[in-house]
Amino acid sequence: MNLTTICGHTFDESLLPERAVILDVGSRNFDFTRGILALRPKARVIALDPDPAIEPMQHPNVTFLRYALVGDVRTRAWYASYSTGEGNMLREDDSPYYDAKIIRVDCISILELMNCCQVFHFDLIKLDCEGSEFQILEKWPQHHYGIARQISVEFHDGTPSGPNRTEIYYADLFAKLGYRVIQHEVTKQGDWIGHWDTVLG
Repeated sequence: MNLTTICGHTFDESLLPERAVILDVGSRNFDFTRGILALRPKARVIALDPDPAIEPMQHPNVTFLRYALVGDVRTRAWYASYSTGEGNMLREDDSPYYDAKIIRVDCISILELMNCCQVFHFDLIKLDCEGSEFQILEKWPQHHYGIARQISVEFHDGTPSGPNRTEIYYADLFAKLGYRVIQHEVTKQGDWIGHWDTVLG
């Protein structure tokens, strides 16, 4: 095992072959994608982010798709977009949310994405989607292990006093997914619990 962290996202580098196939969900500025390509120059990266303001990364090994990953059959969803790009997230409706601009974005499921990109297996999936990770993983297809060798998840779950979801919730979710929990650690951001840096493999 060789735990490596890029931009706050940890994964087991020893599980990545030379020509690894990676899914970067919430790619935004492509820092994680660039970090992966520095480690595995021959890797293929599919970078996914619904924000219309993002300019695609120009690299022969990178495919950028302007979609939000979801765990259901939605093809469109409401999306809160901040001018800074930080904290952008899917919303249930178009009601005002702080100072974010609420827009519509295209959605895709993991199986639709794999079919679209002709991918039969990911060596690593990175999920950084500002809260949508719960719904995505709760609805993960039953043949989950064929989808990805490992998943690096940033669970956006926290308050000043501690995580919102219980240990039982996470234990049940991980048991359902069938992955071994390599890491599940809370990261602090100032006085707030920021998120969990979780690796499933």
